[in-house]
Formats: sequence, structure tokens, C-alpha cells
Amino acid sequence: MLKKESSKKEKDLLPEETAEADVIQTRHEKLRRKYIRHERRMRFWTFLLVLAVALYSAVGAFALKFGLGLLEDTPELDIADFVSEESSRLYDSSGALITEIGTYYRENITYGQCPESLIDAFLSIEDSRFFQHNGFDIPRFTKAAIENVVSHSLGPG
Repeated sequence: MLKKESSKKEKDLLPEETAEADVIQTRHEKLRRKYIRHERRMRFWTFLLVLAVALYSAVGAFALKFGLGLLEDTPELDIADFVSEESSRLYDSSGALITEIGTYYRENITYGQCPESLIDAFLSIEDSRFFQHNGFDIPRFTKAAIENVVSHSLGPG
């Protein structure tokens, strides 16, 4: 019954009014389709965001479990292990005792008081380019990270 009334109304309308109603209805349909496309896009991006957060959470949980597994067998830290009751004995090239350094006799010195040969010895063993990068060596860090990934271990660095 409603259809008959609406078609009757359309017949009563003038041609200009019918054309205007068609334009309004077409515009309304376009806006509706645009809104539906927008809603679909928003649902898609929301789904992608939720998926990414879930993936990062899963990877984070796995990394946490893996890290805790690595730390599980570590020994307890005992400060007494770092205190030495013994003194260090220094000998000359002939084997004669020069001095004894340790619990009873220790003397702190500054960097300026260190002999140049001692600094050279440390640098030759540890890092000969220390004075060029002052302890933050990006190429070495990168090399160590790559070696860790390639060897599947945490060996170097």
C-alpha cells in the first residue's frame, strides 16, 4: 500500500521536482557508499593494528620467557667473592720479591699517575682505538651484534 502512495506522489510531482528528488537520492546513495567504504577501511586498519599489537605482545612474551630462562641458572651474587684477603706480590725479572700489595697495603692513584707503559699494555690487550672513540665503538658493536645473530649465541661483545 505504501508503494502505491509513493508512486502516486511521484506521478503528481512535476518533472523538475522528480529530477531534483533523483539527484538528492543519487547524492544520498553516493554518500552512503562513501561512508560504507570508509567504515570498511577503518575496520581493516583497526584489525591490522590489533593484529600488530597481538604479534608484538606474543613476541615480547616469548622474549621475556627466553630471557628468564637464561637467567634461571645464574649463581647468586655474593659480595664476599669480590673482597680479597690476600695481597698481590710483584716480582722482578730475576724472581726476587719487589713488593706486596693487597689488603694491608693499597694505594689509589689517578690516571695521570699511571705509567705510560701500563696504559699502553691495557690498550693493547683491550682496545687499541680507545682514544679515537672513547669507549663507544659503533663498528665493534655492530660486528658483535651480527656475529651473535649469525652464530645464534651471545658470544662476542
